Amino acid sequence: SKAHIAAMKSDLKNLVLAEESYYADATPPGYGAVAANQLVSPIGAVVLWTATTGVTTVTGGVSPTGFNATSTHASVPGTTCGVFVGVAGAPMGAPVINEGEVACW
Repeated sequence: SKAHIAAMKSDLKNLVLAEESYYADATPPGYGAVAANQLVSPIGAVVLWTATTGVTTVTGGVSPTGFNATSTHASVPGTTCGVFVGVAGAPMGAPVINEGEVACW
């Protein structure tokens, strides 16, 4: 449904913001990988971001210079949303063209 896709998009936009906080806290600077649908600060066990219930988010290409991420929702099978930042490039199969811009396919 539109609401589930909106949740996937919103989660990815919020993840980009949380990754900026992660990058600022990391020594040396870098981006973090999502684990168990959460992004945890590199300094202490502070949760910077959590996926919406039902949304599964996976990061890829995580490095000091960028990352990409995809989200899916159990109620919208066959639909994926994605985003990238930096040199990681778009997730596999994603029509994402602009850095930081979420697209769904």
